[in-house]
Amino acid sequence: MFNAQAQTALNSVEAWLDLGLGTVRYEALYETGQELLNKLKHYRHFFQGKQSLPETLPALMTQERYGLSDGSLSRQHKYQSRKKVHPSQTSST
Repeated sequence: MFNAQAQTALNSVEAWLDLGLGTVRYEALYETGQELLNKLKHYRHFFQGKQSLPETLPALMTQERYGLSDGSLSRQHKYQSRKKVHPSQTSST
């Protein structure tokens, strides 16, 4: 969920599979039993190769974005420590 709308990262799955993705997690919040079964059926058909991405996305009735933007998934981040060091932990040379 993002901004109270269901979303999917299905657009990125093929690239993630190429990188060795082995497990997928599905989180449900507000779906009724039948809605949940329907969405899981479409995901299962996609992963089994019975349904293409263009067939699956509209059937899920979700945003086709994961998080804020696709860029946030592919952008490389360099870790930068922001931990403050106490003066007694610094060495003087």
